[in-house]
Amino acid sequence: MLIPRISTTSRTAIVNPAKGLMLYDTTTNGFWFYNASAWVQIGASGNGWSITGNAGTNPATNFIGTTDAKPLVLRVNNIRAGFIDNTATRMFLLAIKALP
Repeated sequence: MLIPRISTTSRTAIVNPAKGLMLYDTTTNGFWFYNASAWVQIGASGNGWSITGNAGTNPATNFIGTTDAKPLVLRVNNIRAGFIDNTATRMFLLAIKALP
């Protein structure tokens, strides 16, 4: 599948875009879709976690982990480096290298 590629000027000039229309904006280098009232950039809503930190988080609704009964596994270089399992009340973190 090749998503249509157009500039921001062309995207915003579309008259009556169909709800759900998706395209790649060559000006912003991002995917956009029309939600029946406005263009929305996919991945730009701020719902994802930033690798440089997050502000305004609420621990009741913002967390890193699972929402089911599955354990959380941490990996470094695709090698298991940590494990949190609430059903067995156990946790471990593995030091790959000694700290300087």
